[in-house]
Amino acid sequence: MISGGTWPTVDQGKVYKIFSVLIQSYFVVFVFTISLKCIMLMKVLDTSARANVFTFILEYWLTLWKVGVLKKQPIMDMMREIAVLEKDLQRRNDPKLMEIYKKYSVYNFKIGLILPLTTGFCALCMSGVFIVQWDIFKGDKMFVIPQQLPYKDHFYDFYYWNQLFCGMLGAIYIVCVDALIVSLIIFTTLRMKLLGQNLQMLFRDKNMNQAENNKHLRMLIMEHQNIIDHVVELNDNFKLLFFVDFSIKSYQLCLAMFNLLEVAGVPLMWAIFNTSESFLLLLQSVVIYSQSNDIIVESQELATSIYMVNWSGQPVSITRSLAIMMIRAQRALKLESYGIVILSSDLLQKVVKAGYTYIVLSLQNKK
Repeated sequence: MISGGTWPTVDQGKVYKIFSVLIQSYFVVFVFTISLKCIMLMKVLDTSARANVFTFILEYWLTLWKVGVLKKQPIMDMMREIAVLEKDLQRRNDPKLMEIYKKYSVYNFKIGLILPLTTGFCALCMSGVFIVQWDIFKGDKMFVIPQQLPYKDHFYDFYYWNQLFCGMLGAIYIVCVDALIVSLIIFTTLRMKLLGQNLQMLFRDKNMNQAENNKHLRMLIMEHQNIIDHVVELNDNFKLLFFVDFSIKSYQLCLAMFNLLEVAGVPLMWAIFNTSESFLLLLQSVVIYSQSNDIIVESQELATSIYMVNWSGQPVSITRSLAIMMIRAQRALKLESYGIVILSSDLLQKVVKAGYTYIVLSLQNKK
């Protein structure tokens, strides 16, 4: 980790790498075995149960897919840029730029810390339902998740608690992977914020001559183009994944909200379970969509930052370059999936409103 654990990087210690390989291997085996068993049970489940099981399995496989995308070379190169940027800021030692970097760096650290901790607490609350009702499950030889592999009765306790542990581990693992993707989004926003600050300081340093100002402007133009390429690269690598993730999380969130609102006759423990699940899914969606929305906002503010540059008295070549840069900044950068799904706060509001409307109508028809 860089800056005391605030940003992810490629170069990690051997202990971290070994631990990561073990956890990922354990998670892959768990997902593979549970998928086989759930597919075998598909024939005996009704339509609603099949949909729930299918989205449950898909969520785990989607996480493995995310891990695979994060290990692709273009994404690894993006992570390496974090270390390069930090070293460049330390070399320049500009107080305003370092203040912006530290602000976003600490913010990223809080997101990476709060998400797993909150998920762990919610997973613990959800697991509490199965812990309290263990005697009932044991009497009926039921499992938290349909048993993946054949087992002997005297190993029931081991399989039951192993499943509970795998469920908690899986929830935290899923959120940690999402936090890593969010860190790349925050890094993109940070680069735009630093670019805006650099534009504000352009041509204001009296110690720099015209040639140095021209060189500085060319560097800022290149940085702006690199940011645009950075967002394009994110969209190219994650667009299908974003669409699938949006579809799954929307369905799961609506289903969790439906179970939460359908409180009649629901025991307290299951109400706690539904509340924890709804909060967890909503938290995941809020974090990724709000950070994606920041990219849109910051990219729009770049045009204003360019306009506020000290244009007066500059050569025609400089003003032409700034004009071209401002025209580029008119088009807002955004994370999207095939132009169908645009990750933003508005998207989350639409999903929640549509889901709530559907749930209320369903409950009214049921009555």
